Amino acid sequence: MKISSIEGANIEKTEPKKWAVGIQIGIGPSLGYGILGGSDGIVRSGWYLGFGLNVSLGLTYKIAEF
Repeated sequence: MKISSIEGANIEKTEPKKWAVGIQIGIGPSLGYGILGGSDGIVRSGWYLGFGLNVSLGLTYKIAEF
């Protein structure tokens, strides 16, 4: 293929998206309600507070351009 001339090109700059939905992974405290199994073998339901790995679906807003 041989290109002999280019008449012109239009390049449109689009605004970056500020909002995004995605999977987020982190470490930190968590609070929730669910079914828990204790070390004594008794299954309970209720609120719990823990610390550990968190994988969730999140909504983010971009506040700065880098």
